[in-house]
Amino acid sequence: MTGSRLRYSLDAAIGRPQDWSFSWMLIDDVTFGSTCGFSGQSRQRISYEIMRDAERLWICQRCVGRYCLGGMLDGSALDQATIRGKLHGLTARLKQRTCQDIVHKVSAGADDQALLEVALYFDRNLQLSPLHAARLFLAIAALEEPIDRRVFEVQTR
Repeated sequence: MTGSRLRYSLDAAIGRPQDWSFSWMLIDDVTFGSTCGFSGQSRQRISYEIMRDAERLWICQRCVGRYCLGGMLDGSALDQATIRGKLHGLTARLKQRTCQDIVHKVSAGADDQALLEVALYFDRNLQLSPLHAARLFLAIAALEEPIDRRVFEVQTR
């Protein structure tokens, strides 16, 4: 069927999603090699650790948005709006840190003044102009160890 989407379902061992809560640990897999512990969906970038008693799983952003999971902070249960806000902030900071690390890695050993300017521009603005992005992506393509450019989540206007 053209245009159909894969449907993912929860494993029976998961039980009720609301019995799980966030540990506030996130990982950024820039290789897009993670698999969701809830849906089994592969090729995930950001994963969130959740727990139920002694069990721990890593789940994807789609499942974070789909299921109402709990969260505690300083011994108090949080409402869903607060949980979503905290996760949004943690995710944004993690993605920003990952991009900064890549920009600094690419520009670290460079004698090219343009790449140093890219790093400075990103540090100041937390984004790249099209010219700076083009310079960075050209340098990334020349690296021995490839970096997936999708981590930068390019947006055009």
